[in-house]
Amino acid sequence: MAGIFNGLIWVIFWAVVMVPTFGKALLVFIPYLFLTFAGSQTRADKANENLKTVLMSSEAISAKAIQKR
Repeated sequence: MAGIFNGLIWVIFWAVVMVPTFGKALLVFIPYLFLTFAGSQTRADKANENLKTVLMSSEAISAKAIQKR
């Protein structure tokens, strides 16, 4: 439910920002997308390495998934 609420807030926020600025708010959104996805594979690899360091000696990873933004 929190995801739906956050999505709704995002849509309302962008509607409030986009309408008065006639789309100039996209100039802020494009760098946001770049900063979100640039280097995401490096961050995912770092998260996997961190996961391996916190395992006990008898533990093993049976499955893993990385959710990128």
